[in-house]
Amino acid sequence: METKKQKGFSITEVLLIIAMIGLLLWIVIINISTFSLKSQESTMFKQARLAVQEIESCLDKKRVMFCSGTTDIRETSANCKGDDTTDSQPQSGTAICGTISPRGWSEATWPDVEKNGYTYSEYAGSQAANNTFTFSMFRDVNMDGVPDGSKAICCSHNGCFKTDELDATFGNNCRTLSSIGNED
Repeated sequence: METKKQKGFSITEVLLIIAMIGLLLWIVIINISTFSLKSQESTMFKQARLAVQEIESCLDKKRVMFCSGTTDIRETSANCKGDDTTDSQPQSGTAICGTISPRGWSEATWPDVEKNGYTYSEYAGSQAANNTFTFSMFRDVNMDGVPDGSKAICCSHNGCFKTDELDATFGNNCRTLSSIGNED
């Protein structure tokens, strides 16, 4: 009598293969989301460095650093005061700096950080007499004005760096870390 050999996989082997494929997919998905966050952060650093270069150029020309304005138009005349008001929160698409009298502004505008899931924090300011300035942005996926707990970007006359978001007053902490006082 001849016994037939069974062909195919057992249920245990099939389940093991499905589990391994699931584990590999999970690892790929996590790496893709991490890559996406790092890519957005890298983009924000590049844009922040360009804004720093523009601010330095403006301060060299004795211009005022601007913050608020209407996002539909680039013109604004509100200078950054370095306090916790919306007048000290940069607005994407508005002029970075200019002169109030005679009225004029730079061609460069604040980068659109919202499209990368960031928000500018309040407390942006400059001291023209000392050629110092600061501005900051934090990760805000929900766009509700509340930091999401990741690293934030703090920029000043000393350059840009990552630091912890402590709370909604992060911009003030950035200004302290950058050793800058209130607007003069």
